[in-house]
Amino acid sequence: MVNKRHPVVERHRIELPRRLQGLSGLKIAHLTDIHAGPSMRGPALRRLVEEVNALGADFIAVTGDIMNWQRRYLAEVVENFQHLSARLGTFAILGNHDFYFGARNLIRALHDSTPLRFIGKQRLIFEEAPGLTVTGHDDPMVPLTEDHDYPDLEHLSRENHPDHFHVLLTHRPDAFPAATRHGYDLVLAGHTHGGQVNMTTRRGRRFNISKLATPFDAGLYTQGRTRLYVSRGLGYTAVPFRVNCPPEIALFTLEAA
Repeated sequence: MVNKRHPVVERHRIELPRRLQGLSGLKIAHLTDIHAGPSMRGPALRRLVEEVNALGADFIAVTGDIMNWQRRYLAEVVENFQHLSARLGTFAILGNHDFYFGARNLIRALHDSTPLRFIGKQRLIFEEAPGLTVTGHDDPMVPLTEDHDYPDLEHLSRENHPDHFHVLLTHRPDAFPAATRHGYDLVLAGHTHGGQVNMTTRRGRRFNISKLATPFDAGLYTQGRTRLYVSRGLGYTAVPFRVNCPPEIALFTLEAA
């Protein structure tokens, strides 16, 4: 599959304990690494918003790298993101490219004109969804190859209710060990693009450049009660090219056992 541009909807069911029966059926749509710019412009953004809205998600999570580099494309993002719609809201954290772009300008523009709300280093609880807690953590802006212990998660998790379902939005998958220690149930991340170009060896092993930096390059991982999902993302860095790595929208449906 070479250079597929239309996103695939990856559907997943996340099992809940019986005490969280009230959250059963809740849907979370996960977007990441949009990289709005020359290869992700108005028409593609419009289709993306239409496809996400059609999924009927209760909550839309955007885990960073909304923008690529060029500021002239911000107006196209604002124009299309104003139509995002979810019952509980649309929430985002900042990726490394968002900082390169200019975090203050991005937050101001999207906050003023779209439903998107940035929740870096914040915890949210919802009257409309009792038992759900969502926490955001912006990109720490250190190299992915450098160990980072995410010390802010200890502080953010101190008031977490033990009987809630805790979702963590983070840009990088290396938050997984810290999230596991601090009792998060579902971690949504991106950053890797799933490798963007995936090659298969003669023995059937998949290889991409992201595997040099992290063991969590794409898909679902489980450690204790904590599940990590690393999305392949939607856009591109460097060249607008993907091999065996289609862009994706992930949709999670919570189901009580």
